[in-house]
Amino acid sequence: MSTLTKGHLSVYPLRVTTRLSADNAFGPLIDRAHALTQGADGIAERWGSTVDEADDLVGSRGVTPPVRLAEIRPDTYTAPDVELPILALRLYWYVFDKPAFEILHNPEPLDYHRLQAADVLITPGADGQSHDVLVTTRTPRSIDRIVVPALKGMYDFVDPAAVVYADDTSMALGDDDIFLWILARSHHAPDVGHDLHIVGVRSVSSEDRLQRAASLSRGVDVDRAELRALITVGARLGPAKFTVRDDLLGLVSEFELYRDGGFTVITGDSWYEDGPKLRDYIGPRIVPDLAFSVLPRLRQAYNGDDVWRRTDRDAYLAEAVQALRAL
Repeated sequence: MSTLTKGHLSVYPLRVTTRLSADNAFGPLIDRAHALTQGADGIAERWGSTVDEADDLVGSRGVTPPVRLAEIRPDTYTAPDVELPILALRLYWYVFDKPAFEILHNPEPLDYHRLQAADVLITPGADGQSHDVLVTTRTPRSIDRIVVPALKGMYDFVDPAAVVYADDTSMALGDDDIFLWILARSHHAPDVGHDLHIVGVRSVSSEDRLQRAASLSRGVDVDRAELRALITVGARLGPAKFTVRDDLLGLVSEFELYRDGGFTVITGDSWYEDGPKLRDYIGPRIVPDLAFSVLPRLRQAYNGDDVWRRTDRDAYLAEAVQALRAL
């Protein structure tokens, strides 16, 4: 888990079904965050803002985060192609440190628990009946045991019928053929439209029909026999790490894209033409940019590529078969 100002950001999408629009929900959600946090003590979970100065405390024992509740407020995410209401919060919790518990004499609970944190971004879903949620952790245990229950506890206050889903989100790619398309376009036609250019693919993972996993790294070149073999046997591809140049946002970013629509990005491998190469600047900007602007346009480019489905996909597969036979 991490916060938006960390250098390594892993993002997982969630979905909350609710009868309330973002405009009607954000205020009560903020009130609930205030109430839960003001009543928290010891190792209880609590909410804060994404501008809390707590990065140096995360992972430490015996600390309480300096939450800035007044900084939790509705905002608007704006890009040239999209504008969305957004609510950004930070969730804090503690994990048990068994070695510390065993060696300390008469410790207080804070002394043998380590502070953890993840940032949470909430936006209205496109269907008008849900909210999309991004959380900066991809650790299943943290998502299932901490994040989902904490979100449910928040939403229960504003809509008792709300349901939090961790495996059914609008951001899921739906079709892992998109990874084969990304490979093919990076090799033959990197300009995919929508102001996006696939600069290169660094690594790709796969799973064959027997659910055996494999991974290619150190650059995924079409001439590599391992890649040709994966393509020809119909292996299920993904996740993949690749670099995109986005002329609309003035952004170059290398990130790893997962089938669920989440991603991992290292801020040191990404930069904006109009901004400094500082993680405190890039992190809070790049996560919503990738989620709400770059990836939707990448999916649009894939979904609109009828030539890929009619001819180019078969041609790419045939190219891989022919290259293998020539070895």
